[in-house]
Amino acid sequence: MVEILTEAWAEIAHNPLLFLIEVIQFAVLVVIIAYGGRKIIGGYLSRRRDRIAADVAEAAKGREALAYAKSEAKAIVAEAVKDAKNIVRQAKAEAKKSHQSAQAKADEEAALIIRQAGETIEAEKREIAEESSRQFVELVPILARRFIEEELAESDRRVMIQNIILSGLKELKTAGT
Repeated sequence: MVEILTEAWAEIAHNPLLFLIEVIQFAVLVVIIAYGGRKIIGGYLSRRRDRIAADVAEAAKGREALAYAKSEAKAIVAEAVKDAKNIVRQAKAEAKKSHQSAQAKADEEAALIIRQAGETIEAEKREIAEESSRQFVELVPILARRFIEEELAESDRRVMIQNIILSGLKELKTAGT
């Protein structure tokens, strides 16, 4: 390394004007590069700085939009919960009304069935009473005739038949009403 420095010093000492010209050329080149580079690199850096600033501003807007969307989402969810509670309350009220209506209808139908059953029973009782009376009316003369033929004299038989017929007619009359 010492040899290189010694040789460089010998060159400078041998031709100092050439060294001075090279130093001036170097300085002019540095100024040109600095000035031209500043314009070229400065324009690029300026555009890059503007893009970065725009991206930062856009990110800030995005954060604001996100915050607004979150608050809107919370409001929508709160409204949905409120609406859901109202819907559930209304559904319960409607279900209760429907249940009460169905219960009342079932009670009405049960009362109608009971009334119809009572009417049917009464009609069957009347039919049975009429049938019994008819059979009794048919059977009484037969039994009476046999009894009278076996036990009574002719005059007694006639009186007894008349009494039996009269009582049978009275029974029919009371059974019909």
